Amino acid sequence: MDLLLFSGTHDQVVKDVLAGRADAGIVRTDTLERMAEENRLDLGTIRVLNQRNLANFPLHLSSELVPEWPISKLDHVSDQLAGEVVLALLQMKETNPAAIDARISGWTIPQNYQRVHEILKTVGLPPYGFGDEITLLTILQRYWYGFVIIVAVLIIQSGLIARVVGLNRSLHRQRQSKDESDEQFRSLFQQVAVGFLFATPTGAIKKANRRLSEISGYSEVELRQINLTDLLCAESMPLVTAHFESMRRGDISQFMMQTRVNSLLDGEIWVQFTLRAVRGEKFNLKYLVGTFDDITDLKLLEHQFKIELREKSLILDTAGDSILGLDKGGKYRYINPAAVNLLGYDEDELIGRDSHTLWHRSHPDASLAAVSECPITAVLSSGIVHRGAGDLFWRKDGSSIAIEYISTPIFDGEQITGAVVVFRERIISVGGPQGLDH
Repeated sequence: MDLLLFSGTHDQVVKDVLAGRADAGIVRTDTLERMAEENRLDLGTIRVLNQRNLANFPLHLSSELVPEWPISKLDHVSDQLAGEVVLALLQMKETNPAAIDARISGWTIPQNYQRVHEILKTVGLPPYGFGDEITLLTILQRYWYGFVIIVAVLIIQSGLIARVVGLNRSLHRQRQSKDESDEQFRSLFQQVAVGFLFATPTGAIKKANRRLSEISGYSEVELRQINLTDLLCAESMPLVTAHFESMRRGDISQFMMQTRVNSLLDGEIWVQFTLRAVRGEKFNLKYLVGTFDDITDLKLLEHQFKIELREKSLILDTAGDSILGLDKGGKYRYINPAAVNLLGYDEDELIGRDSHTLWHRSHPDASLAAVSECPITAVLSSGIVHRGAGDLFWRKDGSSIAIEYISTPIFDGEQITGAVVVFRERIISVGGPQGLDH
């Protein structure tokens, strides 16, 4: 490699390659497809190096897939605030302005980041590696005097004694280093925040940590007397068995799933279960490594969110008044059944379309109602609730109805993100000389 350039943005990398300023470039997955969708790139003019094809993954890819964009809580953040943030992120839809601006589909339960840690270890990046590469030349330059002393000692000492002493010292250091490494591993194995186990190729548990004992309710001794499949609920066993057999055949190296664990203390609890195969030099299956990450709290939040969403939908769907939800551009975001029946449109015909031009295009005197003069959508810029009566709304069949309404802006902090319009047909009944409206 003659020269390595950092272009600042992924799009600029693509431009540098196309302009001949670079022979090759590295960009994030989806960059090429996004630029092509924006008519800024012809995919036929580029060639993807080390092209990889993954099932159910439509984007160009040269490396393994790894998760991205996690969010974590600092110590000073309260659990209540953290829970509200998690609930808001899980509730975010693809149509949310924040999701649109970030070009994401929303947030979900965190995935396993073990592969990211393995990559950092392989390339020697923090927290697994620091500093410049150590070579024999740098060692000689820094510690030359030590080598001179060693050479002098070796010349003075007899060959046999020097060899025996050297071997004893080397063996002692290796034994001590191995003991320290084993102790560090045992400490890490016990203190890790997820349940951890090592099992034979048939699933018999050989070693399990304290966290898995807490999750399952079994003691560490009892865990070594059962099979890892005994921990999983019966509903997940067909899928686990299928993945297990694929792993034994060598078709896959690991699999991950959300399932429930049979806990002696708490019944069934939700976990993120990952099983990885460790193979020998001849590709034979040596042992299995399993992790169990307790996600019960996240599942409860997800269940709570679904209940709240269902309750809100039930309230809107059963309301007697017609209700419309508009985004900040005045387009339909929601319409309840009462509004559908009154306007004569199907819900699919309205969602995403401009509201003003469909049902508020003219005044009772037949004059056109300009969007800039529309009091209903004006709340999107003014932020002030507006009530009105006597305006015309137009049905799909071309007929019009007199309505009374209230248009209320929706705020996210200080930003207006949309509006809710509640309206009903204005019925005029004659009860005297001047009449009476309802």
